[in-house]
Amino acid sequence: YSAVAFLGVTGNLALIVLIWRQRELSNATSVLIANLSASDLLMALVCLPFTFVYTFMDHWAFGSAMCKINSLAQCTSVSVSIFSLVLIAVERHQLIVRPRGWRPSAFQACLGVAISWGLALLTAMPFLLFSITTDAPLQQLPAILREHYRGKVVCMEQWPSRQFKLTYTTTMLLLQYVAPLVFIFICYLKMCVHLHKSGNGYKKIATRLNLPVSTVRGIIKKFKTTGTVTNKAGRGPKFILPQRTVRRMYMIKIYNSILSLFLSSFFCLSPFHSVTFTFEPCPQIYVRLRQRKSVMERMRENKYRSHETKRINVMLFSIVVAFAICWLPLNVFNAVSDWNHEATMNCTHNPLFLLCHLTAMCSICINPIFYGFLNRNFQRDMQSFRLCKRLS
Repeated sequence: YSAVAFLGVTGNLALIVLIWRQRELSNATSVLIANLSASDLLMALVCLPFTFVYTFMDHWAFGSAMCKINSLAQCTSVSVSIFSLVLIAVERHQLIVRPRGWRPSAFQACLGVAISWGLALLTAMPFLLFSITTDAPLQQLPAILREHYRGKVVCMEQWPSRQFKLTYTTTMLLLQYVAPLVFIFICYLKMCVHLHKSGNGYKKIATRLNLPVSTVRGIIKKFKTTGTVTNKAGRGPKFILPQRTVRRMYMIKIYNSILSLFLSSFFCLSPFHSVTFTFEPCPQIYVRLRQRKSVMERMRENKYRSHETKRINVMLFSIVVAFAICWLPLNVFNAVSDWNHEATMNCTHNPLFLLCHLTAMCSICINPIFYGFLNRNFQRDMQSFRLCKRLS
């Protein structure tokens, strides 16, 4: 518990500070990641210490007000975390699957964060209303144990009826866990299918040109970074077409070589880059330049099919999978307890409960580990921060 609390506080706090210092809050994904870290930080500071002490002491020693606040904060934090993961999945889906459509801005991401906190507080209100401190469960213990717990209380929910409790807890299980995760997995599945279909375009071009796929990927990568394409295997002199010349021309003569076929198949000869190609005497073909909007949309769509985009998607999807795995045992334990063990004590030295609760608390370390310490930008920022501290 100490290790989880330490890593959860320091890791999430460092991630929030670095995102703020690097002014990445202008990016929608960074806003949502910072919000996810904020909810995890709330869990680490407010919920984890009190629940840990309560579990091992078998009684509540922090007063009635803190009993209500702890229950409210824990439910709110979990809801905000899963809502943040949903918003991240939506943002990535629009970025990958519909790059020409609506994409959330940083302001819209902040608006989504505010709405997620409002919904989380609203759904957690029953815990604020029905959480009480009472000694009723302790009075049901054997006489020897009752003497030990004399004057002590437990923190528990006193629901209006059993049906109300089961309805609310089942609804929260669906709202906080099942439905959001199903939606998130559908979004990432659609992204994987879209990226797989996009990858088939490289194979088609490679087959048509009788070139290895790796060679085609290398040429595309060079075109994106340098704005030029060269065919070093050609025997003729190299010819550079300036940007202003290309913009003036509506029809351009390109000679039928491997490179010209490649340009006509993939790039459609973008008028915003200088294009270097080999001048060889071959039958002439004509490539129609697309309009500016169409070309820019194609370049934008191709940009997000890169390896970096796939790496970010894998990282964000790993956060979702880890979150689902961490919270699965405790959700199952609570569901079984609600439906079949109503008469059990609210807090006991139950090793199974301790294991499930500790596994769930490990979720607060997911964000710093996956998005932070395994992120090259985060590592570079940490090194710069340490260097600045040494120099100061």
